[in-house]
Amino acid sequence: MLTISNAAVAAVKTIFKSGIKHKRTGVIVTGLVPNDNFQLNLFSSENPKHKPLMSAIDKLNSKFKSDKIKLGKCVTKDYRLNLRPISIK
Repeated sequence: MLTISNAAVAAVKTIFKSGIKHKRTGVIVTGLVPNDNFQLNLFSSENPKHKPLMSAIDKLNSKFKSDKIKLGKCVTKDYRLNLRPISIK
């Protein structure tokens, strides 16, 4: 929390202009929790592979400046190989 306070004070110092009257200002910050503090689904267990996977996806998206890398959906359609001959004899 001290880091946020220091950043707020630094921001005020950069925008303050002498000779101009300023009123009190406040910042309210809520909902800050550590990265490892989140609620899991009651009926499923968290796969330990998810955190490194999500981290890798975030790094790639950050590197390429877009959300090109996304999680794929589960495929429900039945894709089977078409094994019939296609050449004419």
